[in-house]
Amino acid sequence: MKLLTRLLCLMLAGPLACAHADDLWQINSITSTPGGPPLAHSESECMPKDGMDPSRAVPGMDSCRFLQKSGTATAMNFVLECKLPGMPPELAAIRTSGDAHLVGDHFDMRYTIDMGSGSGLPGSELTMTGSVEAHKTGTCNSR
Repeated sequence: MKLLTRLLCLMLAGPLACAHADDLWQINSITSTPGGPPLAHSESECMPKDGMDPSRAVPGMDSCRFLQKSGTATAMNFVLECKLPGMPPELAAIRTSGDAHLVGDHFDMRYTIDMGSGSGLPGSELTMTGSVEAHKTGTCNSR
């Protein structure tokens, strides 16, 4: 889940990265899984001065594409599909839908992740929900 959360943040936070280049952000996420406890993750992330390439941020997730993306740089709705390498085609797609908002130094996103839908295989479908909240905590150290 850490990798998927990171990918979502990077792909949806393009305006965040542009508006806040070289700023340090605290990113907190929580994902609810069926039959298990919520998975929480926190990390600090530096938004690079020269932009970012989401396809390089998470290895193996370079085949993501937006099926729907509407709104503005500060409020967006989306449907994102990623293909997982090495999986059978009916199980390889992860579809994530949700909304994201950027107001000043605060970014938040709510999402639903569907895996294996449409495969027709019993027990192959999995749905998770989650949220991401991020806020600027300072500037990045020189590298």
